[in-house]
Amino acid sequence: DRRRLYGETLSPRLTRQWGELRAVIYGDYKYIHGPRPELYDIGADPDELNDLIAAAPDVAADLERRLADYLATHAVPDLDASSALDEESLRKLQALGYLQASGEKVGPIEERLRSDGDPPQDHAHTTAAYSQAKAFLFQNKPVEAREFLIDLLRDAPSNVHYLELMVSVDVQLGQLDAALGRIEQLLEASAATGYPPREKLQMQMAGIHLQRGQLDAAYDAYREALAIAPDAAGFYRLAQMHQARGEVHEQKRFLTRALDEDPAFAPARIDLAVWHAVAGEMEQAEGLFAEALRTQPYFARAHYNFGAFLAQTSRLEMAAARFARAVTLQPDYHQAHQALVEVHLMMDRVDDARRHIRGLAQQAPDAPETQRARAALEAFDG
Repeated sequence: DRRRLYGETLSPRLTRQWGELRAVIYGDYKYIHGPRPELYDIGADPDELNDLIAAAPDVAADLERRLADYLATHAVPDLDASSALDEESLRKLQALGYLQASGEKVGPIEERLRSDGDPPQDHAHTTAAYSQAKAFLFQNKPVEAREFLIDLLRDAPSNVHYLELMVSVDVQLGQLDAALGRIEQLLEASAATGYPPREKLQMQMAGIHLQRGQLDAAYDAYREALAIAPDAAGFYRLAQMHQARGEVHEQKRFLTRALDEDPAFAPARIDLAVWHAVAGEMEQAEGLFAEALRTQPYFARAHYNFGAFLAQTSRLEMAAARFARAVTLQPDYHQAHQALVEVHLMMDRVDDARRHIRGLAQQAPDAPETQRARAALEAFDG
């Protein structure tokens, strides 16, 4: 049968303001529509080295018509390129280099043939370097990412996409002054063009101030960002800062604001559950823990904190199951390992406790949790 296949890459237009490409394979021919169309006989030229767009205009015109008809027949109205992703999916896509640094809303998709913008083919080398830099960055390899970005910025020193990634590189390398300088440069671009979003830059600035221990500056930056665009993570950060100051009622207020903004934001629900537990409001706390686990069943910290709550209320068997689940989901969760050791000792399961201590010691022999777990065992034996 004759092959009829459709392909597209809209990312060049949606994220870089270049042109977009749509393609059809029909029989032995492959036609690529965009700012600079291409045509290949992939039966005779499978490596697509000989562009026939000028030599076979009738074939190109026929395939362009077929491509346009296909889009008209299968178009979906009101498509949008932005979508909400869970934290794990977001991390995986970032690690592969697929996502923009800012995660900005990239706008609508129009299901029609377009010829505007720069040909993406002309930017293949920079796109490859940019994708590699993103991949290294989200794999926590900032030194490798920096090498690619230095080359990219040499040719385009004011490119906001490259500067955004370099901010993250600077932060990972602890070069916070350099990161703040680049953010100031990006704020100027944002004021002129609206991109990057100012609130994203303010959030980054707040995080840097927080790393430097400049709590008042961080607080002000978070408030400015949230005034532009309310965000669950930002409200959560403010709640944490109020907790550090001992301002528990303000902490609760901002945890509630975070959940109003995003009811599935598990960190805020967990901390609110802990807040109620500390206040002695056990029924409210347990309900919040249960809801956090329902919405984010693979969030290790939710299992750990619920386990601590269950241990506090003398439900040790259930607590052990939560701690074990946290360790399964996050094997390097040393605090959960320690808690599992201690709850086994509370249930007189010394062999289980010893087994978990051995595993923890192999994984992190010098970690404070390992030392505390050993001390708990010695106190039990003593």
